[in-house]
Amino acid sequence: EGSGAATAGGAVGSNAQAADDAGGAPDGRFIGNVSSWKGRFGWVVPEGRIEHRAMSKHNGFIYVAGKDLDGVRDLNPGDRVSFELYTDNQGIGACKVRVEPRASPPSAGTRPGLRPPPPPPPRQLGGAA
Repeated sequence: EGSGAATAGGAVGSNAQAADDAGGAPDGRFIGNVSSWKGRFGWVVPEGRIEHRAMSKHNGFIYVAGKDLDGVRDLNPGDRVSFELYTDNQGIGACKVRVEPRASPPSAGTRPGLRPPPPPPPRQLGGAA
């Protein structure tokens, strides 16, 4: 579970900003497709539009850290996932990420002409922002 996690209903942790204006599902989970996975982190493209000011920070890609996976160790490009959102000083991220069954062939996991951004710098622990 990500530190500073936020669901569509509110934030947990002192450095988080609630994603309550993000337009998620009633249960607080969102659906997306894995665009890339680099072993310890990756990027997800949401299936629907998420209205949040931090979405523009990484061209609409949502950061996923390996520690935020729920029930799996790795993801694969094209995996359909559900997740909760959190925001921090790096932008928007996914936590409690679960692989979901795919209803149709993989195709929405990439955005033509756009590449996922590089990984954010490591979070600093224990100090003031």
